[in-house]
Amino acid sequence: MRPIVAIPTGLAVVVVSFFLTLWAYDKGAFDVFLNCPENMNVGKPITFAADNACSAKLLASGWAPVEKKGVWSIDKNAVLRIPTTRWPSGNVKASFDMIAYTSGFIPGTQVVTVSANGQELAQWSFTIGKAPPSTSLVIPRKRSNPLDITFMINPTINPKARGVSDDPRDLGINLSAVTFTAAD
Repeated sequence: MRPIVAIPTGLAVVVVSFFLTLWAYDKGAFDVFLNCPENMNVGKPITFAADNACSAKLLASGWAPVEKKGVWSIDKNAVLRIPTTRWPSGNVKASFDMIAYTSGFIPGTQVVTVSANGQELAQWSFTIGKAPPSTSLVIPRKRSNPLDITFMINPTINPKARGVSDDPRDLGINLSAVTFTAAD
């Protein structure tokens, strides 16, 4: 049986893409793009603080609610989802203003491995009594939009289990801000 109306393949793809975009918009996938344009500019720090609702939208998974100053990771993997539509076409440097829980609270070392869309870019060790490492890295020119930056923290530390405080969360890093700048 022959179809009554033949739809060109290219048109079918456009129609399907349009409806998928509407579905994603309905689910809130574009909120950070539409309502928080400051989060997409290179050169301007993105602060993670309770008074910046836009930054909370970049926390994809593994994070506690944003606090007055910063946001704690509460899982072994914490993901930032960053829109890159306004980024330059070259390499981009990411500078993170962050501490690990061991930095000033618990003896020991926490290792933070950072990847962007699955490609490992840096590994930092935070040890009490030692200067914190430089927490900057270069994100290669070839990247997707949005970009998932994953922090893999080993180990996370439960302050309550260690007898340090009543906080029952498994803490890794506290992220205060991130700044993206052109690296080329």
